[in-house]
Amino acid sequence: MCWSPCQGKVEPAGAFSRMKQLVFVFTLVSLWLSPQLAAEPCVFEAQLVLPAALEGRRAEFSQVLLQAQRRLLSFARRQDCDHLMLQPLMARAQIFDNKAAFDAHLRRIFQASDQKIPASFVAGFVGGDFFAVTPELYSHNVPQFVEADSYEKLICHELAHRLHIRLVNGNEDKMGPMWFWEGFATYAAGQFEADVTLPTRQEVEQIMARPERGDYRVYNRVFKYFVKLVTPTELVRRAALPGFNEWLLENAAP
Repeated sequence: MCWSPCQGKVEPAGAFSRMKQLVFVFTLVSLWLSPQLAAEPCVFEAQLVLPAALEGRRAEFSQVLLQAQRRLLSFARRQDCDHLMLQPLMARAQIFDNKAAFDAHLRRIFQASDQKIPASFVAGFVGGDFFAVTPELYSHNVPQFVEADSYEKLICHELAHRLHIRLVNGNEDKMGPMWFWEGFATYAAGQFEADVTLPTRQEVEQIMARPERGDYRVYNRVFKYFVKLVTPTELVRRAALPGFNEWLLENAAP
């Protein structure tokens, strides 16, 4: 079963199944009344905003947005929390064909006209609005992330943050430390799958102790280190509680 704060407690499997059926029926009715179309269950067509130079690639971008949702849905089904995707995670998607326009968009959103934005910051969400640079800019600016289906995984990574928020009932303060919620997103998106390097316990402790943002590949390795013994959804539940890092080292280290 999937833990969610809105459940409050663990229910018997049968009761949980009946609850999911009721949620599913209610959501289908809601989606029927909603202007956002469902391409298939839990996969939705977002409003896509493109500059004129990218209009010829509209079908390409529409398809990768759907594929990213399917990728996350596959993860959510394995964790038995796909009911949290019955409502759209993304309402609108805007793709930028140059980094300067992307950065200007961010500054307008956050009202930070003089803020320097790192070259590696290439995608994000504000509410239900997703925004990103093109696949070419992504690969150029963050070459260490290049792998099979890199761009699809980038979008899925951002969607995974949205799913994580739903897992903690909308309370972003319960998402745990930065290494954890970024590690969760990389794991859910299937990023760095070919990287089988596992850190030592000493390296794990050092990474967990750093408050500043670090290398996502390292966060992914630390998440894999702990997920060998504890499911992702149980880790999410534990991350919402005090003493998470200490609990991990005591109970979840292989």
